Amino acid sequence: MRGLTATVTLLQRVDFLTKVGNQSEAENCRNARVSDLEVLEKCTVGKTLADWKNKFSPDLVQKLDEYTSPYPENTLGLLRFIRNLYEHYPDEAEKIDLTELFPDLLATVYMFVEAKKWNLRPLLNKFFPS
Repeated sequence: MRGLTATVTLLQRVDFLTKVGNQSEAENCRNARVSDLEVLEKCTVGKTLADWKNKFSPDLVQKLDEYTSPYPENTLGLLRFIRNLYEHYPDEAEKIDLTELFPDLLATVYMFVEAKKWNLRPLLNKFFPS
């Protein structure tokens, strides 16, 4: 993603978000570390990510929630939700415009990943300038 330029394709955005959603911390979103949530809170203040479950159809949220305990209302929960949506329901995921629902999602997650130094991880470092 090299600096979050406007030329980032939809596939690159989805690839980045799903790879972040695949990190062990996101996978464990229901029991997230306080330190991760504190950094996320700083990155998401005033952003469109609050109350994220209400931005998806109730049927879709229910469908994804029924295989595990409900996703938490925090950003790690949203990232895991997005990951599972694209992994398990790609046809439904194609119909959703994440940029329209969450205009600041990509930049917020990018800042969070940098703040937590996840950008040094092999699966994520390709998205960050060297």
